[in-house]
Amino acid sequence: MACTTDNATNNDTLMSILETVCKSKNIEFTAYDNHVRCLAHVINLAAQAALSKLKVEYVELVLLTDQFSLAKSQTEPNSTRLEPMN
Repeated sequence: MACTTDNATNNDTLMSILETVCKSKNIEFTAYDNHVRCLAHVINLAAQAALSKLKVEYVELVLLTDQFSLAKSQTEPNSTRLEPMN
């Protein structure tokens, strides 16, 4: 028997309790060997973290470009302001 779960901490608690119950009934079961983390959930978490980092870097780049454009327009009266690409 195995249990597939997401990475929530409460599932570790569930598996520990399940191991204890199984041992009391002489059923061979260990949380370590029978707890399978859902690969799709792990991939989803990794993808969300990567996309979040990319979004932060993009926003920082747009803000930096805006600051540069503003500073340039203040020093050069005839310069045009750069607009961020969407």
